[in-house]
Amino acid sequence: MYKPLIDMEPRELLAEWHTTASLHLASIFLLQPLIEKGKLDFIRDTLMTEFDGDYFQLQPCQEIASDEIHWIKSLLMVPERLSAVKALYELALQLRYCQRFPSLYKEFKRVRPNLRNLRSFFFELFIDKTLDEAGIPTEKMKKVGRQVMEGFCTLNGKEFLFECKLPYIPGLEELFLVQRLMKDFHEQGSKKVPLNGYSAALYIERPMTAAHREALGRQITKFYQGLPSGVPAQIDYLDPGPPGRLEAKTFSPEVLAVLGKEDKADVMYYLEPTGEVTPDGVVQMKGKVSGKFNVLVDKLYQKLASILLAEREQHPPEKFPLKIVFLGSESFPEFQFGIFQDESMFDLDRVLALCNTLKLGCIVCFVRKYYQLGEPYVKADVIGPMELAEEAQQLKDLFDGLPV
Repeated sequence: MYKPLIDMEPRELLAEWHTTASLHLASIFLLQPLIEKGKLDFIRDTLMTEFDGDYFQLQPCQEIASDEIHWIKSLLMVPERLSAVKALYELALQLRYCQRFPSLYKEFKRVRPNLRNLRSFFFELFIDKTLDEAGIPTEKMKKVGRQVMEGFCTLNGKEFLFECKLPYIPGLEELFLVQRLMKDFHEQGSKKVPLNGYSAALYIERPMTAAHREALGRQITKFYQGLPSGVPAQIDYLDPGPPGRLEAKTFSPEVLAVLGKEDKADVMYYLEPTGEVTPDGVVQMKGKVSGKFNVLVDKLYQKLASILLAEREQHPPEKFPLKIVFLGSESFPEFQFGIFQDESMFDLDRVLALCNTLKLGCIVCFVRKYYQLGEPYVKADVIGPMELAEEAQQLKDLFDGLPV
């Protein structure tokens, strides 16, 4: 009778997270164990209440498209990270806040099935909640004509329309593709070991399409199917593609140095004999897989410009002379990178020049939330016309350095 070697039941991530986080973080929470344990219970209970029972299940061996990566599941998968726990706690607090307002709660249930829309909605909740807690009067989901606006707030007696945007770093598809191809090289390369080693380089054609993943995976598999293992072999391999060029040669330090100096390969893998042999005659090897993903700063600011231009066209200044755009970026321990994933990507002078060039005529509040370290923090910079400098400074004081 066949019996599977691996249990293929789906993982219950929320239950796993609660158990592991409770044990792992217990030493951190020694001073206030009941209060902090209560926060973990609060996260679990809130998520269980607001999402279906199978929402936090993880299916084994599941291939997930980059635009379907579940950022809440990603946070649950690192229960030992205090920053991830704090991000989940903030999310649970936002859900409880949302329950108090029928219009917001209705919108939550509407966007819940769409991960991107849901995450953007949570950023809107963050803005709403922060304004409310600061005592700034707001109107949520207000209908103007036939359109429902995200909200209005009143600063210094002036009523502002506000809109929230949560863009992602450009080129994420390329990043995920490179990561998966690196995994292919690592998994297949560990099973095929010619004793004198080799170096392989993959050059991916642009622009990338949805078919790249499968086609490049087949090229890698084809290479390893023909690669000898356990014996010395002279390797001089070329697969011109498309959609990529795969080259491999017998290992030599000189070839590896040339590849490193050229720095053109998108994925590179090498296996090198160490010169050591175990007592039972096994030749020792060492190797490395590396991938290249460059965020082009120009593309980042081009995307930022297109977002701000689209917002100006959607809500033109002649119709909405008082407007605030909250443009957010979130850096969580997961794979959906915010547009300013690292603080070094935010260049205030360049942002200011861009806003002046676009003649937006409104306040733009750049809110960056960083949850990668143990102590999360919020950075904010606000740009606006001179006549709204006081209101812009009020928002700067509110959001910059906001405790989380």
